[in-house]
Amino acid sequence: MQDSTALARPTYRPDIDGLRGLAVLAVVAFHAFPEWVPAGFMGVDIFFVISGFLIASIILSGLEKGSFSFLEFYARRVRRIFPSLIIVLIATFVAGWLFLSKEELLHTGKHLLGGATFSSNFLLWEESGYFDVESDRKVLLHLWSLAIEEQFYLVFPLLLWGVHRLRARPLVVLSAGVLASFAWNIAVAKAQPVMDFYAPQTRAWELLLGAVLASSTHRPSAILASIAATIDKWLIRGGRDIPWWPKARVFEQFCAILGAFLLAFGFAVIIKEDLFPSWWALLPTLGAALLISAGANAWINRRVLSQRTLVWCGLISFPLYLWHWPLLSYSRIVVGVETSWVLKSGLVAVSIILAWLTYRFVEKPVRYDKLISPRTLLVALAALGVIGVSVMWSDGFAFRSVSRKLETYLRSVKLGAGGCVSIDDPAMFCRLGAQDAPLTAFVTGDSHAESMRPAFAAYARAKGQSFVFGSSRPPLLGLSCPDSGWQYADPYAQRNRQIFEYVKEHGIRDVFLVARWTNYNDDRIRIARPRPSAEETMYEGRRASFRALQEGLEQTIEAYRAIGVHVYLVVDNPLQKYRPVDVLRRSERTDDTMNALSLTTEEHETAQGWMAALLHSYAGSNVTVLDFTDVYCLEGRCPLVKNGRFLYFDSDHLSEDGAMLVYPALEKALRKGAVLQ
Repeated sequence: MQDSTALARPTYRPDIDGLRGLAVLAVVAFHAFPEWVPAGFMGVDIFFVISGFLIASIILSGLEKGSFSFLEFYARRVRRIFPSLIIVLIATFVAGWLFLSKEELLHTGKHLLGGATFSSNFLLWEESGYFDVESDRKVLLHLWSLAIEEQFYLVFPLLLWGVHRLRARPLVVLSAGVLASFAWNIAVAKAQPVMDFYAPQTRAWELLLGAVLASSTHRPSAILASIAATIDKWLIRGGRDIPWWPKARVFEQFCAILGAFLLAFGFAVIIKEDLFPSWWALLPTLGAALLISAGANAWINRRVLSQRTLVWCGLISFPLYLWHWPLLSYSRIVVGVETSWVLKSGLVAVSIILAWLTYRFVEKPVRYDKLISPRTLLVALAALGVIGVSVMWSDGFAFRSVSRKLETYLRSVKLGAGGCVSIDDPAMFCRLGAQDAPLTAFVTGDSHAESMRPAFAAYARAKGQSFVFGSSRPPLLGLSCPDSGWQYADPYAQRNRQIFEYVKEHGIRDVFLVARWTNYNDDRIRIARPRPSAEETMYEGRRASFRALQEGLEQTIEAYRAIGVHVYLVVDNPLQKYRPVDVLRRSERTDDTMNALSLTTEEHETAQGWMAALLHSYAGSNVTVLDFTDVYCLEGRCPLVKNGRFLYFDSDHLSEDGAMLVYPALEKALRKGAVLQ
């Protein structure tokens, strides 16, 4: 996200600051209004190219002049990055002290340490998982990109210095690096999409692309110059009869137009559900590289990117990037639900003001007037890292008043996942109920099935039976549901087949399918195929998967019917708007005041109606639909709390108390069905 104008400063180009301004505005807009700018996250990729170009330009120039110094390079990096980062980290920690629960501050402390050590990308990579903290509640989430850049800067100067000492050609070495890193990115994109997003080795090609551009500009290649001249002549010939077509610098104009088109196309078509970076990242990176290569005199660069507003946004882009996300994230934490566009607009405005103040009174004085030494800045950032460690060692500073108030009420909230004893089986299933009793039923599904396990375990124990539990999402045969991106041989499709074979082999009579069904009416599931066509790879994920859900249900029901198994389809529980900790922040601690924030019955039926209707449509000879809406929802509301105890672990998973609330209705429904007596 940053540039350097130190050491041997390259000629200042306002269009590059304008491009940086466009990139930061895209990222801010995406974080505040993702429905308006769904591809705004591409701004980070634009930053990577700009940073690679500027840093490589500085280092290459210094090496050629014999003036490059590692000590001076890193000292200027510290002056450039640390002041704004330190201010934002301090503010983030103070806000956490005032507003966050013990667990929330523990998580923030870990990321405070990650921000101070530039390892946030590795932390996020490690944390990625279904029950991980929601991304919009990770107040330092955005530091992953800064971490990747700083990791790059640790290695990159050494690489260029070695190339210079060996008298090798930087353009060749850097181009090889681009190809190797990009190939790595493509190789792991489907199988390990989280790694692909956060790993420095799969992102390095974006920074190296900017470095290649700097190398070709610093010492132009005769071959590239010849190609450019040929294209230039061809374009002049093609546009000689068009009055407005420029007759000079035509190749640069063409690069700028093509670069702008690639960026516009990327912003128009890419969505966050697409596998990224993968091939899609070529749109923002090549677009940015082409615009930079076009030079400051290209019409788009001179008349659009050099606009004063964009240039000003580019100048404050680094502190703006640092400030905007903690403000938006803390608003989500404190308010507890999706904040209004008015509040988010106000927070964006505040982040811009804070960014200007930080740039004017912190960044510029430290960077240019050298009011604070790099050593002092290093000590300050290290101290913040120590604070992060202290937060973790002190159990989230649980002595804080806000922590004590919240923890008193949250201590009893447990995820409904008990009563499961592992089976020594390659499929890694577990048993519920009487462990020595014959297997009579199989419960399968996603985390919503897991949260209902206490109810199934209680039923099995009461009847002296043994159930088997195995997770999958969704629990339907014939569907593919990768964790993210395009992965067709995913573990869930294989797991559903394993479950079916297990049921068949062990003569199990009944299967329960439990899931957050509405979670799969998007691009995450599709009918399993060995390999997608090119058209499917590009477009199938954009189409809603309602048809796939239908076909998956039909195929699963028919398969179990063929082996004489009775299928129970369980309608999902209400998806609340607030988590327990949100409720405690916003209301008095009584059942009535806390339940005033709960979902209404009408809201639940509206959200689940289409899926509940689909499930009920399959009720028949070997299918029973279990709908516990009357248990979850009473007198127009689906309460969050009963007798002072939370029925939800978070906003959508039942707590152990919530699961046991369902048990009597489950027992009654199964007794009537006469299948599991």
